[in-house]
Amino acid sequence: MDCKKAKNLMPEYLDQGLSSEDQKLLDKHLAGCHECRRELEMLRSSWELLSEYNAPVVDDNFTSKVIFRIQQKKDEVSKQTLWQKLIAEITFNRAVAIPAFASLLILLGAGVIYLKTTPAAIDATGISTSEKIELVRNVKDEEIIRDLEIYENADVLENLDLLMDLEAVETLEEEK
Repeated sequence: MDCKKAKNLMPEYLDQGLSSEDQKLLDKHLAGCHECRRELEMLRSSWELLSEYNAPVVDDNFTSKVIFRIQQKKDEVSKQTLWQKLIAEITFNRAVAIPAFASLLILLGAGVIYLKTTPAAIDATGISTSEKIELVRNVKDEEIIRDLEIYENADVLENLDLLMDLEAVETLEEEK
């Protein structure tokens, strides 16, 4: 018999529920296996402790009372607002809440410091956003109006070569 099978038979052995053949095989194995003998003694001492245990006497309504109290607690929790639940969780788990809150404050502080010390963003033109805002403030109204006129005539400027070629064709037609 191997140790695994012997260990599986030990509870029945202690209850004296083994067949005579299995009991002889287990006795033979126990005689030669120190590890299984030790396991049997530990199991025997556990069973003795359990046999000495006296379960508390409860009344017949014990189960229904426990279920009623659980339902009451569940109703109380479901009626709480989000803030009440949060406060209850924080006061219950102070060991978790205080370090979490401290970590949040540290992260917020690090973010503020990072944003204050980070240089202004520079785009593909090589001009930072703050410099662009300053340039717009310094531009005079006349320059804006002049630039607007150029933008309004941008399509004419884009097609200037085409217009010049068209004018040259018209001049040739008039000469004919």
